[in-house]
Amino acid sequence: MASLPQYQGQKDMYSLHLTMAQECMGIFEKKNLPDVALLEQALATGFDENGRPTKNPAESLVRLLDDPALA
Repeated sequence: MASLPQYQGQKDMYSLHLTMAQECMGIFEKKNLPDVALLEQALATGFDENGRPTKNPAESLVRLLDDPALA
C-alpha cells in the first residue's frame, strides 16, 4: 500500500516536514535558545521553571549574553 502513488506523495511531504523540523530543532539547540526561553519566562513571570521566585536574573542574563552560541 505504501508504494501506491497517492501515498508516495504524502510520504514524501511527511519526510520533508520531519527533516525541516529536525533542522529547526538543531538550530534551536545549537544557539542555546532553550536557556534564553527559560530566562525570558522567568523575567516575565518572576518565577523559575520550578515555580520558585527568580533569584539573580541579572546574573543569568549576563551569563547568556557572554555565551558565544548566541552571537
